[in-house]
Amino acid sequence: MRKKILNNFSSIFVGKIIELLINFLAITLIARHLGASKYGVFTSVVALVVMLSKLIDFGFAQIVFREVSSQKRNIHLLNNALSIRIIFLIILIICFNIFSYLFVIKNNEIILTNILFFNIVFSTRFQNIRELLEIPFKVDFKMNYVMFANIIDSITLLIFTSFLFFSNVNLLFIVLVYTLANIPGFIYIICFLKKIFNYKFSFVFKSSKFLVLESFPLFVAGFFFIIYQQIDIILLRNYVSDYSSGIFSVALRLSMPLTIIPFAIITTIFPIIVENQSKDKAKVNEIIKMVTKLLFFFSFLASIFITMKAKDIVIILFSEEYVEATVPLIFIYWSYVFIFFNNFYLNLFTILNKQKNNFIFAIVLIFTDLIVLSLTISSYGATGASLARLISVFLGYIFLKYRISKTSINVSSFNIKTLYWVLISSILFFLLKELNIFLYGIITFTLTIFLLLISNYFEKKEFLILYKLFKGSKWFPKVLLK
Repeated sequence: MRKKILNNFSSIFVGKIIELLINFLAITLIARHLGASKYGVFTSVVALVVMLSKLIDFGFAQIVFREVSSQKRNIHLLNNALSIRIIFLIILIICFNIFSYLFVIKNNEIILTNILFFNIVFSTRFQNIRELLEIPFKVDFKMNYVMFANIIDSITLLIFTSFLFFSNVNLLFIVLVYTLANIPGFIYIICFLKKIFNYKFSFVFKSSKFLVLESFPLFVAGFFFIIYQQIDIILLRNYVSDYSSGIFSVALRLSMPLTIIPFAIITTIFPIIVENQSKDKAKVNEIIKMVTKLLFFFSFLASIFITMKAKDIVIILFSEEYVEATVPLIFIYWSYVFIFFNNFYLNLFTILNKQKNNFIFAIVLIFTDLIVLSLTISSYGATGASLARLISVFLGYIFLKYRISKTSINVSSFNIKTLYWVLISSILFFLLKELNIFLYGIITFTLTIFLLLISNYFEKKEFLILYKLFKGSKWFPKVLLK
């Protein structure tokens, strides 16, 4: 089991890094080719489809993941969730086109949106149909298959976008390749579902009532959360400019690598916590304490680095045209410190069958974001939108921290050692900020790891938990256990 856990985590972590690097290169080519204004149009249309896709989400994924984790033969729930989503996807497409006809939306945007609707089925980025198909791999610690499928998609997209070097293609071509690039990975997932799990899809509706009742708070929370993630892009385009939307989208794109860390950690830890929740609560609390420290370590390191080098990164990757993304990028990175914890706490509430907190959290998040957006977006554009994100996720964190303190789970993990590590690391990052960005990254990372070890940021028993989970990895610092 330990070997499976180690391999699963490694597959997710390494696979996500490769996937995001390739995707990042492809999207960078698209952004450079289109320019800030047209890139703003592209991202706003994608944002609209992502928002609409949540109307058919119903919050099933976490419930199916939880139930299949506890009862591995409970695979009929997967088909049940897929059946409902497929039916409502068809209804969504029909309703959108009727609405578009009645309200005379621009023809080119109707075409682009209809093409992107296929991503709801094929793309892992849209977290809908394919999100459900990945659950058996998650439960059985076989995420290497999912990661390989995602990398296939990313390579396909990069091959398509490489044509941008040789021709002056339009937005329609880019949207087409953005969609078609997801088909190879989708086919790969279907084939291995059949080969490994002997999975066969069939329309099933017998557990629909259970799924809807269990998932409804998650559905509403997910819908509000996706509005929160996409509404600023759409508002920037419609009430400020396509350029501001493009600038903000670049800042968001540069923050995407951070999503690797909570995804890898939480996806691996989730089944372990589910399995031990009723057996050994002391062990669960120790794992949770260790995970919160891991999440803070990575999010803080990334945020302080970006604070010092955001401008250099934007110019190197996207050119001077996008330099105004510097301040939004800094705000967005600091918001991820709280996003890491929020994602983890929301998963814990699902394990505890307290999804109502996810629903309330989503309301707090979206309404706080909209209030701050209304006060800042017209005057400060992309910077105002990023500030709204930071304030809203911080208030959401306060709410979740309070609610989880009322449960049997203990998430207190910070002490004077943590503060010591943070202060010394911050001083080092500031003093060395004039260094070349590449040298700066190497030196600050090395010094921070050294400080991590001498400050006892992790307690010995927390290293022991990591060792037990990842025993056998040649990269694990076993010397720390002595």
